[in-house]
Amino acid sequence: MTLNPPRHTQDQTLREGVASSCFELSQLQDHLGSSDKAQKSYKKAEKLGWDAQSPRPIQPSIPNTNSTLHPMDDQKPSASDITGSEQGLDIAVIPAHIFSENKSPPTAAVFNMPEPDERLNNTPQLAHCLSLLQASFSPGDIQDPTTRSWLQTIENDTDEQERLTSLATAVIKEFTRDEFKDVKAVTEVVTLAPVLKRDDFLYLLRLFYTGIEQSDLLD
Repeated sequence: MTLNPPRHTQDQTLREGVASSCFELSQLQDHLGSSDKAQKSYKKAEKLGWDAQSPRPIQPSIPNTNSTLHPMDDQKPSASDITGSEQGLDIAVIPAHIFSENKSPPTAAVFNMPEPDERLNNTPQLAHCLSLLQASFSPGDIQDPTTRSWLQTIENDTDEQERLTSLATAVIKEFTRDEFKDVKAVTEVVTLAPVLKRDDFLYLLRLFYTGIEQSDLLD
């Protein structure tokens, strides 16, 4: 049984977004072996009116700000820290598919690659660095010489790898402490989700699941 349709278009759009999130959560839980939770999430998506044939809701655009993401030894990072650029390349935006498959090596520089212990510019840059370190391809497969050189150097620098990983963990912890989580903060942590350590990812997943479970949209 589905809920009665909301009175306002904005509420309907939001409900469709939550229904889509519940459906994707059910797929992820099933992949992780939690079939009971996957069934509950799927039924919740159906209750909210999930339709597998309906178009995916358009993700909201994220406004630019002038704040930056700081390394842990300089200042605690905020889950809402983000740097916008005129080209829009540095803005964290939720992709259509968070966990993409069959990733290929980058053919051109996506971000300026940081030196060891250097301050990072933003969360997307951090996510890009961690994704390179976790990728299945080798540095020799990367065409961009700067990115290739960075990966070759950092693969042999365990301290820098730990710093980048710890920075991502710190962003998640800061996010959990924020009482009010706006769309920008949510987008930031979703950007990091594919490159988090397993424990951090499962913690974040439980946090989102609880938020959806307690949402007024389910009434």
